[in-house]
Amino acid sequence: MIMITRTAFLCGTLVLPGIGTAQAASPAMVRSTVSKFAIVDDTQGDFLGVRTEHFDSLGRIIRWDDTTSDGLPETIWVALYTGDSVIPESAAYWSEDAALPYPEICVNAEDGSFQDVLFVNPGEKPRRQLRQYVDDAGRILYQEYFAPRSQRMYSEETYRYDAAGNELGRTWRRLDGKAQRDTQFQFITKDEYGAWTSRRVIIDGVAARIDQREIVYGNGELPLPSMISVTPTDRILPIPMARGVIATRAAGESSPSFSAAGDVMLFTRYTEDWTRQTLQVSQRIDGVWREPEALPFGDDLYNAAIRPDGKQLIFCKRDDGPSGGRVFVTSSEGDTWATPVDLTQRSGFTGSYFRLLDSGALYFHRDGDLYRCEIDDDGAPDGEMILNAPISTPDAVEFAPWTDATERVLLFTRSFDESPSRSGVFFSSRVDDSWGVPIRLPLPYGWSAVISPDGEDLVYVVDDDIRRVPLVLLPELQSALE
Repeated sequence: MIMITRTAFLCGTLVLPGIGTAQAASPAMVRSTVSKFAIVDDTQGDFLGVRTEHFDSLGRIIRWDDTTSDGLPETIWVALYTGDSVIPESAAYWSEDAALPYPEICVNAEDGSFQDVLFVNPGEKPRRQLRQYVDDAGRILYQEYFAPRSQRMYSEETYRYDAAGNELGRTWRRLDGKAQRDTQFQFITKDEYGAWTSRRVIIDGVAARIDQREIVYGNGELPLPSMISVTPTDRILPIPMARGVIATRAAGESSPSFSAAGDVMLFTRYTEDWTRQTLQVSQRIDGVWREPEALPFGDDLYNAAIRPDGKQLIFCKRDDGPSGGRVFVTSSEGDTWATPVDLTQRSGFTGSYFRLLDSGALYFHRDGDLYRCEIDDDGAPDGEMILNAPISTPDAVEFAPWTDATERVLLFTRSFDESPSRSGVFFSSRVDDSWGVPIRLPLPYGWSAVISPDGEDLVYVVDDDIRRVPLVLLPELQSALE
């Protein structure tokens, strides 16, 4: 069975009826769609062209054809699947000015969660151009773009869908923050199955075009060319945070924390001795993280954290004993910081790897376990208690806690000396007054995991660098945080 979609861009006046709301009891198999696209000012449009998409009996796209406004062929793309995989094994496309096809080798992850798309130039080694993360239905959730020569990732794109699978929008941005494009889709009409048949496309807040789509439901067959077989491999790869500015090759970075607005990032940096780090602060201006500055009291630190409202900063210096570190706290005084208070000397308080909330709640590590207490504006701790099992356990070390402002979700690292393969980043959700059984995230081992204030990324330390993972790739955690 083949599903075809056709999207058309039309010139002339466009009628914009209200959105249809009728829903069928069960979805039909789409054979094809034909989509037409037009540049518009909400009433008039210049016809751009047509894309026709063909689908197989499992609903997977197997071919699309682009034609110009004059009806001439422009691009053809075809794909080959293995078994019931929702992402292709390989593909190829032809353009109107090319005598030969451009092959694409699709290297699929073992768990089917993403694919690397490698472009093949004649006589050259295949080079990765895309990494696409998909859901169980094969819809792209997140896409990474790579420079063909250096293979350095330079931009990313996040996709959003409604319950019927219609794309609501996508956001593309360069990693250096110098460019971003946000696309939203407003549905004008839908068919009885909830699939869109006309939509308005808005780019960076400006209406750009109107799309109209005809959907053909039913069975069909299309011949496909034979493709190249490849071997699945690889995993989620965290992205360096502001490469060259925060994540650098010349030094190691650790202990990320953010202001509530997300425009200030505090972290530590070291060169040789990771127990003696300097305290750095970077500001994000016009979407770009700027070169960090060292705080004057931030020498020989072990780790640190800033309160989201920016009014307090807590850090520790490494001790030789197992109890953690000597703890200091300081408060902001306008654009400066007060002289740090030695809490260990004043009250005997010790610990490390902090998460300090605006409410005064402080989560921290000591002796291989996680604790919580309250800390006032002067830094005095009170009400200390251990986070017992299933959080703190006797056969592992738990450290680097983070929790959201309502203390509903807890992130932390668990390390097993005798079984490193069981170590990793975990999260737990609070049920009533108790923490649930922690779930290990499918990430490379690291620590100091935090959620960015915009809710888009998990940021943590991997291989001596601060890196990030789009939260859309961690659906269980994303759901728990909603």
